[in-house]
Amino acid sequence: MLKFEKFDRSPFQQELVRVFEEAFPPAERPPLRAFLPCTRKPGCVLYAVSEGDTFVGLVCLAGCGDLLCLMYLAVSPRLRGRRYGSRILRGLCRHFKDKRIVLILENLRRDCDNYQQRLARRLFYRHAGFELLPWTVREFGVWYDAMSFGGGVSRQEYIALNRQFYGRPAYTMLQIL
Repeated sequence: MLKFEKFDRSPFQQELVRVFEEAFPPAERPPLRAFLPCTRKPGCVLYAVSEGDTFVGLVCLAGCGDLLCLMYLAVSPRLRGRRYGSRILRGLCRHFKDKRIVLILENLRRDCDNYQQRLARRLFYRHAGFELLPWTVREFGVWYDAMSFGGGVSRQEYIALNRQFYGRPAYTMLQIL
């Protein structure tokens, strides 16, 4: 059975940091010294996910009212391909069944270097019940598509959520179309 434990209480802090830095390209993740304090804000939580004595991965969620943003989900490289990502996502959707969940993922463009990886990621979330939203977002210079589970999410709701999580300086770098 998977266990979700808050980062600051987890014995897997070092493993979580390593997976966070390995799983997300520098352009798609904030520096840890800026990110970790944000995860202590009200409405935000960073979980280390484990099974028994094994670190499985990480999940970061930011919430406001009935809306959660799945900021990050990553599985330890040595455990990928064993359905842990699906199990983590199912567990989150079950636990937060009364909330809508929004996430962003890289645009699906045929001319990108990792088209197959982006397609697989999109299909992973679609298989879990997430639906594509009719808007895109540019965060810190990278364009993303948005998907949601449990109901639609407007641009305005996403902006409000980001304003709460990142604060005004970073929020002003968002561009939503």
